Amino acid sequence: MKILLLGDGAHELEGALQQLVLRLFGNAPEIDFVPFRFSDRRVHINSMKGKRGGMKKRAIRWLLEAKDLECDAVIGIVDHDGFDDRIQQIHDAQSENGVDTPRAFGIAIRSFDAWIIADELALTQASEKTTPQSRSPESLRDPKSDCRKLMKIADKYERLQDFYAAVATHARPAVLSDRWERGFAPFAERVRQLQGALGAVGDGS
Repeated sequence: MKILLLGDGAHELEGALQQLVLRLFGNAPEIDFVPFRFSDRRVHINSMKGKRGGMKKRAIRWLLEAKDLECDAVIGIVDHDGFDDRIQQIHDAQSENGVDTPRAFGIAIRSFDAWIIADELALTQASEKTTPQSRSPESLRDPKSDCRKLMKIADKYERLQDFYAAVATHARPAVLSDRWERGFAPFAERVRQLQGALGAVGDGS
């Protein structure tokens, strides 16, 4: 099984997003990493003619690209970054029936950085320093700055992406879903549905 994994930037794609997906899948599919940026492929889908929605079009382009890359499915995360219209566009890309590539799209509110903060046990294990529970991670205005502070306290990581990957390795999906109700919870459910559709085996614990 081969998964095309899409993320907004290096912090996601250098291990952290993969670790979260593996925590949800419960097994280890082969994964190709690509940034969730513009693909040159044109989209010819009747339901999209004359419609605006750049993020949806990017998602659909990657669903089409996945076939050429011989990938069985696409999993992708986009940062919200305060653009509320992205939420509906990603939901629309998830439900688009003009292309049959299996997929699990999600949107991180407000950004993927906030996903790193929600599980204090994972932070404690990654940093080897006791970390208190954060207030609602989806309401943080600058979660990346909070992550940098936590990494500095840990005093064992030189790069933020390495810190993210370490935290994600210990992340508990059930806790993340409970605290990221708008972002992680629907994404986690879509990954589990995708897992079932592909016949994968895993407990998603």
